[in-house]
Amino acid sequence: MEYEQIDEALLPMHELLVELSTVLAGYEDPVEGVRMELEALGIEMPLVLDISLREDGSIALGAAPPLYYLETTVEQVHHPVKLRIVKEATA
Repeated sequence: MEYEQIDEALLPMHELLVELSTVLAGYEDPVEGVRMELEALGIEMPLVLDISLREDGSIALGAAPPLYYLETTVEQVHHPVKLRIVKEATA
């Protein structure tokens, strides 16, 4: 598998970005007559990253929001990440 190096609790980074950006698709409830459409979304949150080097020299990058906030002997490292996702203008 292409992402077998990534911790199974994390998503490949590109999949995480797709999940976060699906909010830009908007929301519509025709029954209630409610419609929402976003043009941009700003996200600032900590992420747990898993960075691995594949045999071919490319990098496998996995990410997820912090999985837990428990004190352990080896603490997770939370990397602060800011994303701005902008909906592409259609012609």
